[in-house]
Amino acid sequence: MGFLETLKLKQHLHIKLPGEVKEFSQKLRSQVDPRKVDIISESLEVYESSDKEFAGSVGADNFILKKRRKLFDISLSPALASGTFVQEDRHIKIEASITSFRSRMYILYGALLFLILSFFYLDLMTDDGGTQAPVIYISVFTSWGLLVLVPYFLMRRNTNRLKKNLALLLHEITA
Repeated sequence: MGFLETLKLKQHLHIKLPGEVKEFSQKLRSQVDPRKVDIISESLEVYESSDKEFAGSVGADNFILKKRRKLFDISLSPALASGTFVQEDRHIKIEASITSFRSRMYILYGALLFLILSFFYLDLMTDDGGTQAPVIYISVFTSWGLLVLVPYFLMRRNTNRLKKNLALLLHEITA
């Protein structure tokens, strides 16, 4: 189990549903707004209208999906589901990996780490004889804790929500 699975920012979905792969692929494609899943298309997505709940790409035996963003959506990093589906007897075996921790989060947490290290460096370089008020340290650690924990809980919620919505969509398609 990896680090993201331990933090519950990456989850796996395994479903076995009745049906044929070709028909399932066509139905899934009809439920997904075809688009490339990258940061540029995500930033403009809230201004486009579509009645489909998911965006991404669906191939003959794989998919990459994310939930479409709405105008006042506060999700920092929307969850991304990538998976495959194969035919086993008369059933479709679907395996998906859902994660919210995307590459742009490295930039956020890198900047926070830089701020923390620069604060300690500047604090050590000042010549105040260690008389800094403890209130300053408490407020700095509280704000940094919030800057780390709020995105974490938002990403965790997005991962759980996409897993639930994806399972509902897959069952709805085969019903």
